[in-house]
Formats: sequence, structure tokens, C-alpha cells
Amino acid sequence: MRSRLVNVACGHSVGDQLLHKVSKLLAESVRERDALVRLAGEIAVILAHCPADQARGLAEQIYERMDDFRFTDDCKRFRIGASVGLVQLDHPHQG
Repeated sequence: MRSRLVNVACGHSVGDQLLHKVSKLLAESVRERDALVRLAGEIAVILAHCPADQARGLAEQIYERMDDFRFTDDCKRFRIGASVGLVQLDHPHQG
């Protein structure tokens, strides 16, 4: 999600409102034990102890919800996209 266009068109306070709404939407899409973090202006979701098939399902749900999401401010309407990628992180084996 790139909030830069909203910041340019409507100002940083409106961009902050967008980030708040997207964060809320994402929080409603993931499990309680998962984490939302902001990395270099982007929002990342960290899924804790999540099998790959379940992670793919959650990623698809997030993608669909973001695709349906529209942000409106002062009669300006923005369609916000999302890039979804999955990386599995395992604990190294000790031996």
C-alpha cells in the first residue's frame, strides 16, 4: 500500500487517517497473536506459528479485503492496492 499519493493529494493528516483505517482492516483480518508492523512506509503482517496453507488463506483474505477497500476524504475517493508476499521463517535446528 502506498499512502504517498494520498499524502500529496490531501495532506499528511489525511494520509495518517488512511494508515489508521488500513491498519484496522488488517487487524480484523489476522489472528490475535499476529503482529502488524510498519516498515519503511509499508505495513507488514507477521503471522506467528502459522502453517503455510493457513498463511496463504490469510494472505488471500487480506488481498481481497484490500481490493474491496475504498478510502474517501472530502469527495476524493482512492482505491488502495496491496502487494502480498509470503516468506516462511523457521527456527534453525540446533545440533
